Amino acid sequence: MNFSGAVLNGGISSRMGEDKATLSYKGERLIDVSLEALRQVGASEIFIVGGDSFVAEGSTNVGYCEDLYPGEGPLGGVISAIAHANTNTVIVLACDLLNLTSEVLQQCIETLGSQDVSFPAVLEINQVLCAAWRIEALPKLIESFDSGNRSLMGSLDYLDFNTFPLADSELVRGANTPDDLCS
Repeated sequence: MNFSGAVLNGGISSRMGEDKATLSYKGERLIDVSLEALRQVGASEIFIVGGDSFVAEGSTNVGYCEDLYPGEGPLGGVISAIAHANTNTVIVLACDLLNLTSEVLQQCIETLGSQDVSFPAVLEINQVLCAAWRIEALPKLIESFDSGNRSLMGSLDYLDFNTFPLADSELVRGANTPDDLCS
């Protein structure tokens, strides 16, 4: 399957105190965990959504697109990613996933079926910032956004989605504070 990969980088990072994407983690930038997983799973194009464009410039074969709704949260970032993608499917990830693997992304693609979106669930908690999206979901997401919703989880009310169980929560754990980078 031909698909795009996007990493959201427009967040405020208020609990972290600085831009998460460029923080050092295991000798690389934190965003590189998500970018490498997208490379390994075979994304035909990879781009970073929002934040400073210099983050993309520091990455090989990675593009950049503006967040259409800066400061409006990850729902706006997902809308921006889907609108920018040159394929019918796009995997959209947070920039702060500490231990993400290409196997998790492969499961997102394999379980997408004819649904709008597919993502893992850990202990029945949906991990929507690690998801495969069909571009056909875009009008539904815009409808959700235009109704005043800014929650990605809240937009699920507008969508047909699949989830799959993920036993190891570490694979989708994000970094929210500086201490998360040390564990």
